[in-house]
Amino acid sequence: MRAAAASSTMSDEQAEWRMMRGLPVGSSNESGVSAVDVTVLDQTATARLGVKGVVFTAAPSSSSATAGSAPVEFSVSYQAFGHAYGGGYADRLRLVSLPACALSTPQLPACQVQTPVPAGFNDNLTATVSAPVDLASGGGSSPASTGPASASESSSTSDSASDAGGVQVLAVTAGASSEQGDWGATSLSQAGSWQAGSSGGGFSYSVPVTVPPA
Repeated sequence: MRAAAASSTMSDEQAEWRMMRGLPVGSSNESGVSAVDVTVLDQTATARLGVKGVVFTAAPSSSSATAGSAPVEFSVSYQAFGHAYGGGYADRLRLVSLPACALSTPQLPACQVQTPVPAGFNDNLTATVSAPVDLASGGGSSPASTGPASASESSSTSDSASDAGGVQVLAVTAGASSEQGDWGATSLSQAGSWQAGSSGGGFSYSVPVTVPPA
């Protein structure tokens, strides 16, 4: 699978959004990472990972200086796909990380495990999901940084991005709940009751259901 990527050059003067596969992606940083390669996977690759949303990779550019360890703040606008599903989908969107093997063996359950990125934030007023990602150390997250950035595009492939040091596989996808309600599966009791008579019978089962506010 090949996909177009964009290399964003970070600075301290200005911030700029880039369009990749029609998806607005922005970044800002106070780290020593001076350039970041971002690749947005197509929907076929995204579906293989069981993600109902957007998957992208991020890694320091091969030409990037990597002094320091402050995180890079990524922001993704979901304005174009926030209404793709029901059940408060837009409000439940968040940034998660996936194992690196998601790029090579997406069909394996272990490679589809989603881990929420700490300090992530869903701003439903601007339809944007943001979170800090530590690229300099090659993994993990740390408290959000606020430095701005500028970006310039270059062409590469998802294969070259996955070979870069510090590559992160990230996704914008929905969790089970938000401030608007919980859409997770209701746990079922293991007990039920039978009632039978000479001419008929029945089985009753009672499960409380909490309905999110309309």
